[in-house]
Amino acid sequence: MSETTNCLISHPLKRYRECARSIWNIYLMDQYQATQNWDLLASYKRIKQELFDSIVLVPVLQDDEVFDYQLGFPCSRINVIPSQIPNPGNRWDMPVAINRIKGETAGYWDYPVTRITSQAELLFVDFFDWDAYGFIDMSIVVAEINAYPESPDLIGHRLLVKLMYVDSIFIAAASDGVGTVMQGSR
Repeated sequence: MSETTNCLISHPLKRYRECARSIWNIYLMDQYQATQNWDLLASYKRIKQELFDSIVLVPVLQDDEVFDYQLGFPCSRINVIPSQIPNPGNRWDMPVAINRIKGETAGYWDYPVTRITSQAELLFVDFFDWDAYGFIDMSIVVAEINAYPESPDLIGHRLLVKLMYVDSIFIAAASDGVGTVMQGSR
């Protein structure tokens, strides 16, 4: 029975974040603010996707593996988990802001539940900024609640969580075995 290896990808995600926000803040923000040219935003979206693919996905995919993921949608193979420093074990909760409407990525982030426990399975969607057209920090992660036995009504809702509270794991392609977490990519 072969074993799949899940990979901690927090460091590559932070490298992607730094690169993507630097490109916007240094090279594109002023131009967009001066012209309000929507083509520039479309170009930046394509740049972000290429950076994400190159910095985050390519290093963890097998040589012949194809995985097509588009930022802005829940990624079935990237789980958002509580920060592993210090190691919380299987007991944790973290502060979040949950969108009041299931599946929404904009609008009101004021759902009454303000903390998520270790029972939640969270899928990475993207990074978030309150003002996406000004100076961006990308210090907030958008995730979608994929499973949550404690509150099944929250499944499908998007949430915001500060990057400092989370790590991310890339889920290896299923084979015959049980997945394990490889710590080497931090």
